[in-house]
Amino acid sequence: MKYLAALRYHPQSEWHKACGVLLDQLPKRQAAAMLMQADRIRPDKMGHSIWMVTARQMVERQEVLLRALGLNEGLRHFESVNALQHAARRARF
Repeated sequence: MKYLAALRYHPQSEWHKACGVLLDQLPKRQAAAMLMQADRIRPDKMGHSIWMVTARQMVERQEVLLRALGLNEGLRHFESVNALQHAARRARF
């Protein structure tokens, strides 16, 4: 099972490339919102990560989080949790 996951998430895999193509079709702001929410780890989980944040903290720390995703260039920041959630919702539909 770990082998299959490693193949899928490898940057040169067909699966990884297909996801990249789909993300490129979204407006950058919507893609960033969707990826930020997907990477988020709720603070009640064990461990430590820059992604272990509440929704409010995600907005407060978005510069660092967007940089970690490689999406910090030329992207207008989210002014509120509602704005972030709205952009992510639009990306999914």
